[in-house]
Amino acid sequence: MSKRKIVGWTVFAGVASLLFLQVPRIIARGYIEYGSFNLSVRRYQEAEKSFLRARSIKDESCASCGLGMTYAALGRYDDAEKSFKHAVLLDEKDVCAYKALGRMYYDRRRYPEAIIVFKRLAEFSPSFNTYMYLANSHVYAREYQASVDVYKKAITLAPKDAVAHLQLGIAYDYLDRREEALAEYKEAARLEPDNVRVHQALALAYVDLHNQPAAHAEYEILRKLDPAGVTESFEDFEFAALRETGKEKLYLIPLNNFSTKSLRRLVAYYKENYRIDVITTAPLRLRLAAVDKRRQQLVAEDVIDYMKLNYPSQTLDPNAIMIGVTDEDMYIRKRNWQYAFSYRSQGRFAVVSSARMNPLNFGEPADNDLLENRMRKMILKNIGVLYFQYPTNHDPRSVLYENVESVNDLDKMSEDF
Repeated sequence: MSKRKIVGWTVFAGVASLLFLQVPRIIARGYIEYGSFNLSVRRYQEAEKSFLRARSIKDESCASCGLGMTYAALGRYDDAEKSFKHAVLLDEKDVCAYKALGRMYYDRRRYPEAIIVFKRLAEFSPSFNTYMYLANSHVYAREYQASVDVYKKAITLAPKDAVAHLQLGIAYDYLDRREEALAEYKEAARLEPDNVRVHQALALAYVDLHNQPAAHAEYEILRKLDPAGVTESFEDFEFAALRETGKEKLYLIPLNNFSTKSLRRLVAYYKENYRIDVITTAPLRLRLAAVDKRRQQLVAEDVIDYMKLNYPSQTLDPNAIMIGVTDEDMYIRKRNWQYAFSYRSQGRFAVVSSARMNPLNFGEPADNDLLENRMRKMILKNIGVLYFQYPTNHDPRSVLYENVESVNDLDKMSEDF
């Protein structure tokens, strides 16, 4: 055989070997693409089969990442976590796997783990979104200074993003750095003049800084931007402006047959833990007009009107905070909700219902300790907002958590501002 033929066959053999080695990768890639398609159209069982088949042919990070996304979509979070971790073991710089794992931790409120993942991702693939998720995770983990540092990094990448400036302002607020918070809110308002959330933050910031004219100006802006939603907030501000710091009086008003023993325990708890001398009244018998006969529920707005009617001197006193407590079911007329745990009005009035907190009403065994714990938290949230004038927040572990929609949310909340 000539030298030319020998060289030719050698080259052919080399190319053939390379092609042979690439065949599994090509086939696996086909299954990954098919799995990704099935995942996008929510055919999760088919997606799982495709990604598993891809892994059996060629164990690459993309297949494990896709499998993790599929398991997360199915609610199989433990399996998803294992798949994402396997992906980053195969490729320690797999951006897709890190993003998906971090988002899963974030959405599952596992903020300490989300912080670890987003920090690692930011090391080799920094981006605005990664910094925002990392900073938000620090806020939810109550690591406010760390969140400030990361929000600033996000802003260097997107200096004209109003939400980033707003979030940085909120982090400053948590650190009681009011002037710095105000500066960020102003910048956010400059970038997005019609952003309602920004102007709400500005109004509250001016209230905290006792700049009443500026606060009024912000509420006038809100009246134009969101006339339906700002009315109650404006009333809250008007009443708060008349209050004298240090002269607040807190009244708990038992409605109908609310337990006297439970009321005493609540009073003792707030006295011992928050040094509030709660004033209690005799039970207030609600009139039939406060009850929706069709729904067999109390109407929150009517209950507060009736409380104000029966306690005129407290109603006229801007330092008096009145919270009605009831064990009867309740709803808010102006909300499209089936029920409500509580309702606040005009910055000084609230009513709290324990009906949907009671395990007995869900066919579960009686648990008075659990019931009182839930009721104590919801009343404490209202005390925080009305008596201490704290803002609500988005931290599911805080008693000031804004979006309390179920007893599960209540049970996750702490009794800590």
